[in-house]
Amino acid sequence: MGRRYHTGDPGHTTVTLKRLSATAVEETDHRQGKVTDVIRFATADGKTINVEDKDVAHEQTTTFTLDKQQ
Repeated sequence: MGRRYHTGDPGHTTVTLKRLSATAVEETDHRQGKVTDVIRFATADGKTINVEDKDVAHEQTTTFTLDKQQ
């Protein structure tokens, strides 16, 4: 999908998006050339999004589900 640059960011943060499948996307965040975060977004039913956030900088993984608002 491509790489986005944050204008005016002194740490030169970049975000890379990659389509993993028709229902999943992976976002990789870089700061000063190093990976800081890898986040996967996936849906199975179109009503919820499962999120897995691997915080590489702090060696933590967080998972949660977002429900579609009505």
